[in-house]
Amino acid sequence: MYDQLRAMGVFSCVVEQGSFSGAAKVLGITTSAVSQQIRTLEQALQVVLLRRSTRRISLTEEGQVFFQSCKEMLAAADRAKNHLLELKDNLTGSLKVLTTSELATNYVIPALSDWMAAHQKLDIIIETQSNLNDLPNNHDIDLVIKVDNYNIKNTIETIYLASLHQVVVTSPIYLNKNIKVQQPYDLLEYKLINMKSIPQCEYINMKKNNEDITIHMPVRLSSHDVSVVKTLCKNSFGVARILSINVQEELLKGELVQLLPDWKMDSLSLYACPQQKNWKTNKELQRCLNILTHYFQQVFAL
Repeated sequence: MYDQLRAMGVFSCVVEQGSFSGAAKVLGITTSAVSQQIRTLEQALQVVLLRRSTRRISLTEEGQVFFQSCKEMLAAADRAKNHLLELKDNLTGSLKVLTTSELATNYVIPALSDWMAAHQKLDIIIETQSNLNDLPNNHDIDLVIKVDNYNIKNTIETIYLASLHQVVVTSPIYLNKNIKVQQPYDLLEYKLINMKSIPQCEYINMKKNNEDITIHMPVRLSSHDVSVVKTLCKNSFGVARILSINVQEELLKGELVQLLPDWKMDSLSLYACPQQKNWKTNKELQRCLNILTHYFQQVFAL
């Protein structure tokens, strides 16, 4: 297997350099060694990857497909190497991260766990609060990790991390006391427990096949705290729009039920938001952002 992986790297280099001799020069081996690697690879795969002539080489149809796979493999290997270098880099000082308790538990700590363990000289402070929209002007937070529903990808001070799935839930008792929910418009007969950390939470957009429906739900109770919203919901005070990862346990236990599971809601975006003006030159913060980005690329690619 390892010999074949090495041969795939040699093959990619031949294609990129356009010749066996060019690849040999880049790799620091002889042209005959390059030729032998390609020949062994073709024999193992039982296909011809390259058309050879005295003037140039070209890819066969099978070779074109295989080259794309080789590039993906090499890119993944490069990302893994960079990830290890990030872990080994000697970092000191302190880094203060602010997020919600749910995001810290479900995402931030799992994402940074290995990295934090690898840097014993770096003091990492993870603080939580329910409302991340109202920060004091002179705070000392380095990074805020928050959810928003604006589809802003990468701006100067906002780094997109992932898209998170939403659901609408309620308690079985509240569901049985109200009309049966068969379509989004039926939710207008229910009261929404407003999750204030979600902008415009009362506007719920749902899609199914070619239907796209937005409703403005009546709000009865509100909170910035996910735990409070879940408790109100479990005690039959209404329905809640919430991230699915925050109610997985309650759904499994039957304490909450999902409404309209066949309808899809717009995802919410998870962002990392640097707070200090010098964030681009802060090595510790840059490493932290790289680890977060790498983690979410891997997790949400599964």
